[in-house]
Amino acid sequence: NFGELRPSSISGTVYQDLNRNGVRDAGEPGIGGVQMTLTGTVASLPGINPGQRGAGVGPTIVFTDANGNFTFGGLLPGTYALAEAQPIPFAQGTNAPGSSGGIFLGTDIIGLINLGPGVNAVNYLFGEVNPLGTNPE
Repeated sequence: NFGELRPSSISGTVYQDLNRNGVRDAGEPGIGGVQMTLTGTVASLPGINPGQRGAGVGPTIVFTDANGNFTFGGLLPGTYALAEAQPIPFAQGTNAPGSSGGIFLGTDIIGLINLGPGVNAVNYLFGEVNPLGTNPE
């Protein structure tokens, strides 16, 4: 018998909050090309190589696709943090932890995201607004 751990992932979207209500509503576009950074610590669980237990993860950087979506895949169980680089010309909107929870550790950081084996954590949202009150084309 092989005790293999299924990989986990964290995904979400950077989007433009057109009505500034702090919720991603239908029709609110994603923002492409935004830098997202993942850091974390591997859990000390059976099935994880002893040399990896408690090891730091990252920083790993990805950029959002044209629809504002990002994914960090192939993750071991552990505790993670997501950080967004504030996109220009947008101003800070409302962020929201996704399906595996987390807490705000800073303006654009959601941390203490706890992943077990085979968990696909979804819907980590980073909302942005236009500082001038109009929406860039």
